[in-house]
Amino acid sequence: MTPASMPDALEELSLDAAARLLGVPRIVVRKLLKDNVLPSRIDTIGRRQIRRIPTAAVQAHREKMRAIHNAALRRLMDIGACGPIRR
Repeated sequence: MTPASMPDALEELSLDAAARLLGVPRIVVRKLLKDNVLPSRIDTIGRRQIRRIPTAAVQAHREKMRAIHNAALRRLMDIGACGPIRR
């Protein structure tokens, strides 16, 4: 591969870096890859295979999850505004 055809290191993340960016364990990122929620490609270096995940896809997924989380929090706050929970 020539330097011009090599992807920029900032354009792709390793499995570990994607997990840190999403704030989840690596196994969750593996599941997202397996379920085709996140795209990836495999680099073969010697006998090792390293997954590379586009940074933009990880950031988009993070924003999507953040929006879902914020919507759920707003719903919970709306429920709480109705008064105390009765048991």
